[in-house]
Amino acid sequence: MFMVLPPELVDVILEEVDDEASLKMCSLAARSLVIPSQRSLFRSLYLYTNANLAHHASSTCAHARAVFTSSPHLAKYVRTLTLCLARETAENYEPVQAVLQMVTLVSRLAIHGSSDKFRWDSMSPALVSSILLAVQRPAIQGFHLKRIRGVPSSLMFYAASAFRIFTVERLEILEETGSSVILPQRCDLPTRLEEIVIPAAFRTDAICTFLLDLNAQGRLQHLRRVAWRVYGSPSRHWDRLLQEVTLLRTLQHVELWFTLQFPRIELPCFPNVRTLELKCRMDTPSIPSSIQSIIAKLPTTAPHLERLILSLRVSARSHPLVPQIWLHNIEPLLPFDTHLYVQRLPRLRQVYCCLKDSAADLYDGFGPYMQRKFPGPQTAGILLCEMMQGTSSIHR
Repeated sequence: MFMVLPPELVDVILEEVDDEASLKMCSLAARSLVIPSQRSLFRSLYLYTNANLAHHASSTCAHARAVFTSSPHLAKYVRTLTLCLARETAENYEPVQAVLQMVTLVSRLAIHGSSDKFRWDSMSPALVSSILLAVQRPAIQGFHLKRIRGVPSSLMFYAASAFRIFTVERLEILEETGSSVILPQRCDLPTRLEEIVIPAAFRTDAICTFLLDLNAQGRLQHLRRVAWRVYGSPSRHWDRLLQEVTLLRTLQHVELWFTLQFPRIELPCFPNVRTLELKCRMDTPSIPSSIQSIIAKLPTTAPHLERLILSLRVSARSHPLVPQIWLHNIEPLLPFDTHLYVQRLPRLRQVYCCLKDSAADLYDGFGPYMQRKFPGPQTAGILLCEMMQGTSSIHR
């Protein structure tokens, strides 16, 4: 005897299925699975203007427009929309405009240039208008801009006020004056920004200045999480920005990304931070000394820390050397060499170490290695080691 699952349970189950082929099969298997499967299939879309850049034909804006035109209800399922724009004629941008007008319930919108040479002013005026109308919809919570030159400063300031999450990556900001302002600033807009991801702030004066201006206007007053990529030489405004951010009473989560370069940085005291996340892409057979230095100073820089996250990713070129990492350099990291770390970090509840997206033969020995590096948390039972491939956990 077959039991019919309640719709709520069907939705929960299908939300965990991220395989497109399986979802399509589910939509054909039973009438009760059609809507939940379609909702999952269209929840997140990554669309291209240029068919030559798309992985398959269904990933183009033109195809999406055709689908939504024939089945308008599908557009209402889209919650995350990423548009990868290439330089096109005004006519070729029309499918993008149509898609933006159809997907009215998007909560996260991302605009990516197809290359670092893509410019904001290369878009047609009609497409710019469609984007500006889309970002002003109340449903949008997050906004992501990537690989675009000449992004209008008014759009940047609007995003920092209107959205809860704002991510900018590899941008060039264009200062606007007078009639060139595309989105006049509105002081009556309540500031909603809680998370900001600025990969280039460490070495880009323009981005640092933008953040300092936001803080001066009180637009960072609700900020809870910041994420920065640390590489190269720091911007001349970096230290000032860092000092101002530490004064934010709402800031609880700081994330630092290190990619192959590991400059030694001195972090100020973050009195309210509860989570520190260090993401490292390594090409040497040891945890970099600059990372070890940051960890050693945690009792001073983050005295109320509750969770330390160390996420490692090993570059392909170093794979022949990496097995050494599990055999050498196993001296414990300060201040976690003994159980006495509890006296210096009394609120610490978890040390989470993760090895992600690396060669399969590197996962063996990772857990025991981290146990040697963090003997105090290991003894206390708060050390968690995990190996991840993509989004799946392959070993604990």
